[in-house]
Amino acid sequence: MAKSSANPRNLKARLIDVAVAELAKPRTLKTPTMRALAAGAGVAPGAAYRHFDSQVKLFLEVILRLFTEMEDALKIAAAKVSSPAEKAAAMAHAYVEWGISNAGAYQLILETTDEEAVLESDQRAGLHLIGELSALLSETGEPTPESTNKAILLWTSLHGVVSLRIHKTGMPWMNTAEEQVNDLLKSIL
Repeated sequence: MAKSSANPRNLKARLIDVAVAELAKPRTLKTPTMRALAAGAGVAPGAAYRHFDSQVKLFLEVILRLFTEMEDALKIAAAKVSSPAEKAAAMAHAYVEWGISNAGAYQLILETTDEEAVLESDQRAGLHLIGELSALLSETGEPTPESTNKAILLWTSLHGVVSLRIHKTGMPWMNTAEEQVNDLLKSIL
């Protein structure tokens, strides 16, 4: 490769530009190979394929399991209270608590770009939770455009709380995650 006679400062800026462009691209998670998973399970690679046709199908099962674990935490929290508003608040607190306590799982299911197979299979795990939350926020007990908008606004706000608390550990937070959720609930609902 020939040496460039370009100005070193210009080259430094170009390298930074290229790095920014590459690092800012949305990425899908690089999943472990079936061979690596089989080795981790102490079986031959062929054994893994007897249970899953492909790495994508195994990945979908992982996503479904993790969403189920999160959803179970939300259901347990909601079952402890009676009114729809209390249930929505309990679910909001449980969502944040689960996300912070299970940071790796949270990042996998909610902070990675959806795999093409997820979009093709229409297996958007957890999406029904928006409908359930919308129903809790509706005066009629059925989702309405207004209550769905509130549910989405609440979810995206809660996601921000979890994501920032996972990634910005050095942030001098002015209040606890629980207090943030209470403030969000007051302002959105």
